[in-house]
Amino acid sequence: MSFDAFCALIDDTTRHTERECQQYVGDIAEKLFEQTPESFVTIRLEQRSFYGSSDFIVAANIRTATGLQRHVRFWELKAPQNLLMKWDGNNNRYGPSDDLVKAENQLIQYVYLAQRDGAFHSRYSTYGDFVRPGGVIIGRNEKLINSSNPQEIEAAAESLKIRGIMMYEAMNIKLYTWDHVKYLLKPPEPITGLAGT
Repeated sequence: MSFDAFCALIDDTTRHTERECQQYVGDIAEKLFEQTPESFVTIRLEQRSFYGSSDFIVAANIRTATGLQRHVRFWELKAPQNLLMKWDGNNNRYGPSDDLVKAENQLIQYVYLAQRDGAFHSRYSTYGDFVRPGGVIIGRNEKLINSSNPQEIEAAAESLKIRGIMMYEAMNIKLYTWDHVKYLLKPPEPITGLAGT
């Protein structure tokens, strides 16, 4: 699957392309951890369990001062065509879209249950403390809300920033758009010819 095909999927406005885009997340698996993994153990899409179907689970060995530790991260994926935010009915305040709330809820439920599931620990050869939420991948940078009004877009972006500071950073959960996945798949070329380069 090519980078251009991925770009076409996230640019498609005629349908939801979540399933097709999932295939590309495995290509950035090493960037979905806080530390660079020494090796990957397993990458699973649409992992079914008694507590639901998680979109993306990745297990990797991470070297620490005490040796290798098996870490598992859960990620929930929603379509690039989904919005991140919606107006909450109060002045310029915005809240998470229904799709984002659903993804957050799935993520925390799956992680909570997996942390306490001995069979899950045995399957992945890990401990509950090393089973953590990775994050949510949803939407596009330029389409946070269903509006083209610059003031509304700015207010939605500010609300998302506050949510990130107060919730995601505190819980060490990442919120990526599919544009960020695009960047991780193929970072832009450095600009040359400028002073100091």
